[in-house]
Amino acid sequence: MPRVTILSRELIVRSNSAGQPEHVLAVIYSSTVIPPRTIYPPLFFYRNATAEELGANPRIHYYPKDQDYQDKELQAIRQDFDLALSEVSPTFDLP
Repeated sequence: MPRVTILSRELIVRSNSAGQPEHVLAVIYSSTVIPPRTIYPPLFFYRNATAEELGANPRIHYYPKDQDYQDKELQAIRQDFDLALSEVSPTFDLP
């Protein structure tokens, strides 16, 4: 898999299927192969960033609780990445 970069992890509010607001974690990642994309893993995978971690990277508000959750996040990114590659629109050179 090409190298991916986590651009941010932050809590957002979106509407659920009943039209009610719900808090979800948005993980935005990118690579040189595809533009930035967002996945929405379960919030319980994560812990709040410490003040020191926020100082080092203010866009990352949450971190996986442990290696198992980190692996699950990477698996979700891999699945989304593969989906994005299968949906790539054809490209062409302009005259």
